[in-house]
Amino acid sequence: MRFQIFLVLLAALCLLVGVPAAEETQTGSLIISLEKPVHFTASDGTDIVAAPGTYRVEQAEGTKLKLVPVGEGASTRSAITVQAVAAQHEEAVSVPLALSFSEGQDEHHVVLLLSDGKGLDAQGTYSGVRSRAIRRPISSAVIRQQVVLKPSYATLTQLHLPDMVIVDVTGVPDAITSLDANGECPFFYATVTVKNTGKEDAWFPSNTWIIGGESQYTNIYSTTITNSQTTTRQAIRPNETWTAILAGKAKCLNGNPVTVTFEVDPQKRVTETNESNNLWSKSVPNRAVPNLDQKPDLIVQRVWFTPENPDHYSRVMINLELKNIGVGSAVFCQFNSIWMSQIEGQNSGGGGAGNRVVLPNEVIGGGLFISESGELQNGCYRVFVKVDPRNSIEESNENNNSYTAYLSIGGATCQDKIDEDRVAGTAIERIQAVPLRRISTDPMYRIP
Repeated sequence: MRFQIFLVLLAALCLLVGVPAAEETQTGSLIISLEKPVHFTASDGTDIVAAPGTYRVEQAEGTKLKLVPVGEGASTRSAITVQAVAAQHEEAVSVPLALSFSEGQDEHHVVLLLSDGKGLDAQGTYSGVRSRAIRRPISSAVIRQQVVLKPSYATLTQLHLPDMVIVDVTGVPDAITSLDANGECPFFYATVTVKNTGKEDAWFPSNTWIIGGESQYTNIYSTTITNSQTTTRQAIRPNETWTAILAGKAKCLNGNPVTVTFEVDPQKRVTETNESNNLWSKSVPNRAVPNLDQKPDLIVQRVWFTPENPDHYSRVMINLELKNIGVGSAVFCQFNSIWMSQIEGQNSGGGGAGNRVVLPNEVIGGGLFISESGELQNGCYRVFVKVDPRNSIEESNENNNSYTAYLSIGGATCQDKIDEDRVAGTAIERIQAVPLRRISTDPMYRIP
């Protein structure tokens, strides 16, 4: 009997000893410090001041936060309840996390992040002056910066984090032994499976890559290929797996092996217990020699502007068609622009993000707004367009990538610039004159 009582007491003692460590992990992430007095709006709408010191942040009723004094001088300060606005965040927090930071010269924020992607933002000022404007929650980008800057968070939540690893990859060839019809390495389809081996959910924000890869292969998207970029907020639970089918195209270099690398969470959007086990790589021997004569050749085939008769108040869009007139495919890797444009030497943008293959004789389109209303005065403007602006594609002809068109604003004539450029034509590879009244329907008149 005494032995049983002793075991019960021992078990109870162990539970009591274990509670403080768990509570410290849970509450430590809720501690903030105020360096100087901050004026907040109290729950009744009046002004209330939080004195300098350390506080524990708690969620109160509705959209309110409670600041509870802790640490040195806590007995001289009172707990206060302040109004907050609802906020959304995309951080992978497994326990509530409190942030305290200034924004601008007079504004201070106390933000509580919850694990379900929701949060509360208490906004205060140092001066006590409150704006009449509608209060808006702090942006997700600012929240991300502050989470990274919080030094104790990773330590406090180490036992509660997810851990993403690549557990299986199939479909990557053991060796490259032959070339495709275009004299290039063939496509391969890799099935990549990742698993959360941690103890908490891994939350991937919307528009985030769950699986990415090194630039020696190119992702190809189609209706039959799973996209490894999630368009909505995605959770991978503990011990849960997630699979994507990716199409790859390795770079064939003379006799050199090709390294194919996949990475889970390549954008580092998920805080994990172990950040060093996210990579998978394989060295693939290359026993095929590419035909160096089978290269792509990219040109700007057509350019036109909308609206048809733009004036000073028009929002002008450039539209274009690009064509591969070569015998090989053009493979644009990730982060390489396909084309860019300039107005009288000033960059006006570009388009066509990478991870795109342009096959022989294929025509692709593009377009973007190159000026907003009121930006361009009446007159004639040279618009310079170039395909493969970074020269990332090895082509059979590198001297036909540029195109110059003329944009008339307010009916201005472009003849003077056309004549000038015809004389100095050595600097311009191809010139197009856009008819003033038929810009969108008949843009193909060119100077010989």
